[in-house]
Amino acid sequence: MKKFISAKMINLADPRIGTKVIFKTDDFFAAAHRILNIETPVFKDGLFDKHGKWMDGWETRRRRSKGFDQAKKYLEKDLSPIGDMRASKEYRLQIAKNLLMKCFVEINLNKLSRVN
Repeated sequence: MKKFISAKMINLADPRIGTKVIFKTDDFFAAAHRILNIETPVFKDGLFDKHGKWMDGWETRRRRSKGFDQAKKYLEKDLSPIGDMRASKEYRLQIAKNLLMKCFVEINLNKLSRVN
């Protein structure tokens, strides 16, 4: 099997350099820290735990509260940024979405930074 990460690249998802999961929506199927495991993946046929089939990796149920998704829709509908030589309107809308996500994550981590 050919490795995707060469010796010349730094694996930024490596917990040995301090990488850690800082936010997750759900870890019902498996613990979130497993996604950063540097060991070779393991398949254990016939092994089950309290959530069903035992999984070596991590998987979420991929759902968020309706509040965040609804806020994104309102942002796209109500915000009309202007485009000019410094930035396009599409870029500015994407920045606004990123800031909304940052706020959502910080609120859920209780680490909301305030600017005075």
